[in-house]
Amino acid sequence: MTRKTKTTLYASAAALALVTGADRGFAAEPGNFSATLSGITDGAALAVAPPPGFYANINEVFSPNTIVGTGHNTGVSVGGVTVLDPSLTWSSGWKFLGGSYVASVIQPFFWLTAFPTGATNPYPAPAPFGLNEDIHNTIVAQRLSWNLGGGWFSSLGFKVDIADGSRFIGQAAPDYWTYAPTAALAYISPNWKLTANFVYDINGPSAGFTGAIGGTPFGTGYRTGDQFYADIALLARMGKWEFGPVANFAYQTTADKPGGGFSCAQMATLTGGLAQCGLDSAVSLGAFVDYNFGPVTLAVWATDDVWNRDNFKNNAAVFTRLTFKLWGDEPAPMLTKAISPRY
Repeated sequence: MTRKTKTTLYASAAALALVTGADRGFAAEPGNFSATLSGITDGAALAVAPPPGFYANINEVFSPNTIVGTGHNTGVSVGGVTVLDPSLTWSSGWKFLGGSYVASVIQPFFWLTAFPTGATNPYPAPAPFGLNEDIHNTIVAQRLSWNLGGGWFSSLGFKVDIADGSRFIGQAAPDYWTYAPTAALAYISPNWKLTANFVYDINGPSAGFTGAIGGTPFGTGYRTGDQFYADIALLARMGKWEFGPVANFAYQTTADKPGGGFSCAQMATLTGGLAQCGLDSAVSLGAFVDYNFGPVTLAVWATDDVWNRDNFKNNAAVFTRLTFKLWGDEPAPMLTKAISPRY
């Protein structure tokens, strides 16, 4: 490798290292806002198929703190993160293998600022459709849901993250396809609700735009390691209220692979340590509450990391979810209230 080439790589990595994501499921590719946001399905009984019809779901996530990178994200801080995550779900009423077929389309957007750790956030309040916004990949998902009896439900599904989001060097949105099997389990009684939602992301190769290594030989073909996610909630039910603790788990199961035939060690050396492979993992705990107004259900919950690796610390976030039925033959019963169409 020529000295000029090495200099170009150093300069590119240094310039783009400030562009990074703040997802709790922050994937291992440096500066990548990953396909799945850990915690987004808290309290949502995805194992249950709602009555036939069309449903709208609007999630919003806000991280008020300055989030400090750890491990392979050391040296980068993120502030002012906002995620908008609208979706449309169709509960078909069709049966296959005894399960009810449900399909969803989700189109996330997000806004963030990134800066060197220890520096002042240059844009403390990023504005929607202003500076620092990214269009995330469109998500198409489908699942089969089974009523197991005795208040228990389960589902199996599959989602695809289409690589159709923002396209510019250093973007935080993933520029690759992700394929993910999904599963869910729920127990619902008049007094209790248990939800457990699982996703396993299998990531394709990067097109070379994303994150701190976008525009470098490492970026094109970079394959982020596969990741497992679990969102779990145990909620008490009192009339139209539900409330209780939530827990979220994210764990990267396979190693990253830089593009251009480079190893992780070579990439770290050539960028002076600015770009490194990692094994992103995190555990978050929090509290959840929702209220069924009748036409709509509003849920609010807050979480914070209690452990992370190659992720971000001080990663507190506030989530909201508004769920309502657009069209159908019958109103959604209390049994299925607060069902999120996410995934």
